[in-house]
Amino acid sequence: MTGDGAYDGQVVYDAVAQRHPEAAVIIPPRSTAVSSEGPATQRDKHLEAIARLGRLGWQRSSGYCRRSLVETAMYRYKTIIAGVFTPDFAQSKRPRQRSAATSSTA
Repeated sequence: MTGDGAYDGQVVYDAVAQRHPEAAVIIPPRSTAVSSEGPATQRDKHLEAIARLGRLGWQRSSGYCRRSLVETAMYRYKTIIAGVFTPDFAQSKRPRQRSAATSSTA
């Protein structure tokens, strides 16, 4: 599971682990995050990797950078299909009718 920093918190890690214990959770820890006490968690491993590789290095090594590619693809898809469902788009695809004023002068 990949999410942005807004999902950083033990509650999210616990919820994913409860439903899918083998799932990897890839969420960037906040800049103020500290390691938990007790056994190392996935989040603690992310903190260690960030300390060792830097944030960009962690993003590359964890696969977090793929999230932005997926978001870009979804944005493109939404902009393509969004016009199909708006009334303005439907109006713009109809052939323009000539008004009486322009047809009498033509």
